This record gives sequence, C-alpha cells and structure tokens, in this order.
Amino acid sequence: NATFFGSMLAVILFGFMSKFATARAAKTSMIVGPFIFYLLVFAYGTEVQVVTQNLFNTTEEIHFLHFLALVFLITSFLMVIISKIWPEKYVERKSNAVKVDLTPWKYAKFMSILVSVIVILTYILLAK
Repeated sequence: NATFFGSMLAVILFGFMSKFATARAAKTSMIVGPFIFYLLVFAYGTEVQVVTQNLFNTTEEIHFLHFLALVFLITSFLMVIISKIWPEKYVERKSNAVKVDLTPWKYAKFMSILVSVIVILTYILLAK
C-alpha cells in the first residue's frame, strides 16, 4: 500500500491547496510515483541505501518511509511542472442544483465534545 501513498498524498494536497491542479498532472503522478518508489526501494534498493547512507554519513539502514517522503516531493514537483506546462481551460458551468441549507447544527459542538471524550476514554480503557 505504501507504494501509492506518496503520490496519492501529493495529488490530494495539491488538489485541495491549489487552483491550477490539472487532471493530467494528477494521473501522471499516480502512475510515476509508484514506479519511482519501486525503483528506490526494490529495484535499486541496495544502491540507493549505500548512496543515502554515504550522503548522511550513517551506517543505519534508511527506512522506506523516508524514500516515500522523497516520492511525495518528486511527484509534487512533477504535478507543478505538468500543471504549468499544460493548464486546463476551465469553463464556468451553470448548475440546476438545489441549494443546501448550511445553517450549523445546534448540537454540533456538544456532539463533537462527546465523541472526543468517548474516543479518549476508549483509548484509556484499552491501553490498560
């Protein structure tokens, strides 16, 4: 599962945090990200470990999650590049959707506190 997590996080965060994210960039990152992770951890894992250990002057094995963070950075950069090179033209769409009442629920704060307390108590009870 970790193979997809770096690129998936990049796609989700980039989609939420930017207005110029494109579908092409997201699809490319979801294909390229796992491939890069596979190369870093499995195909050339030993060579990458040696280079990384020399780079950080350590004899400890570098955990695969650190390489997953590198995949996140690479795919994020890739998404920025692709979105800038091939921007999508957005068309304003008129919708016949029904308007939704967004009035806050009067019990929202109470229920959120109650759920939080139940979760914390469950954790405390199960931790013993």
